[in-house]
Amino acid sequence: MLEFFKKKKFVPYLVIMVFFLFLGIQMYFVFGHDFTAWKGGGFGMFSAIDDRSLKVKAHAVDGTVYDDFDEVFDDDKRLMRKLPMNKYFDRFADRIRYSEWYYNDYEHWLTDYVREEDEFEPVYLTKLEIELWEVVYDKKHHVAVPNLMKKRTYDLIPAGE
Repeated sequence: MLEFFKKKKFVPYLVIMVFFLFLGIQMYFVFGHDFTAWKGGGFGMFSAIDDRSLKVKAHAVDGTVYDDFDEVFDDDKRLMRKLPMNKYFDRFADRIRYSEWYYNDYEHWLTDYVREEDEFEPVYLTKLEIELWEVVYDKKHHVAVPNLMKKRTYDLIPAGE
């Protein structure tokens, strides 16, 4: 079998062609389908800035603004950050809207889970704000600039109440 590859001079060229094929596919997705180097994986993945942050603020009836939720919501927030689709934002807002909320004094976050021995006061939320920010590299000035990708506001009190 080894003798077959020694006699065939095309194998190195085949490897180079496969490399450029994958490079071409990557470039096609980046330039043609709005993939970033991170979304497509591959060659530019470690040379591109891809930093997004999700800010979620819940406004209570008494005017208090909460910005930290129980860690069980981390998967929802991670999904909204990585795939900023309206359906994920709406699903998260519905989860907030239809739950009973309490402020956990020990963990300093809002939670929808309270044990009987906990004496947390309920929190009545009126509004939810979700902002998704990204860092964009300005090549002309060589600086990273924050950019608001998406902002959604939800009224949590149903109309008529």
